[in-house]
Amino acid sequence: MPVFEDQELVIRARQGSEIAAGELYERYHQQIFRYVFYRTGNQGVAEDITSEVFLKMVQKISDFQIEKGSFQAWLFRIAQNRIIDHYRKNQVHPEVPINEELVKDSESVFSEVSKKMTEETLLKGLEKINEDQRSVIILRFIAGLPITQVAGTLHKSEDSVKGLQRRGLLALREVLDRWEVSYDA
Repeated sequence: MPVFEDQELVIRARQGSEIAAGELYERYHQQIFRYVFYRTGNQGVAEDITSEVFLKMVQKISDFQIEKGSFQAWLFRIAQNRIIDHYRKNQVHPEVPINEELVKDSESVFSEVSKKMTEETLLKGLEKINEDQRSVIILRFIAGLPITQVAGTLHKSEDSVKGLQRRGLLALREVLDRWEVSYDA
């Protein structure tokens, strides 16, 4: 998705276009939710914080400076700040909720259980690595941001992000090795 499309949508949203604001929401909702979920480990908290991010987007879109950076990075900075606020306010640590949904098809049950186990293992593994490394890995591989946008979101240089990514992946691999978890596809 080209940057100029975001810029045009931002301009239209600033002028009061609900359609443009809705398009920005549709474009980035999933990425923001995944980022928040993997930072908090709680679906309900992730839904709440994601809602707060987009409410803040609507309230502060006039403050976003198009010429100074990417809209996507701006949204991730809002999400990062909301997560920090959540932990400060609640003084809690991430936890993974147990979802006991019943599924009739046994293959679906196996697939769902495997997916949940993989997500929970990844969440637990991410908890074991350095906070900066965890943020970089989540932004790069779960949210799918390029290095330049991760650097802008975290206010770090691209070289710093690359180093954090490398060290974070090595640390995560070491954790998974200790747990004897296969991380190959």
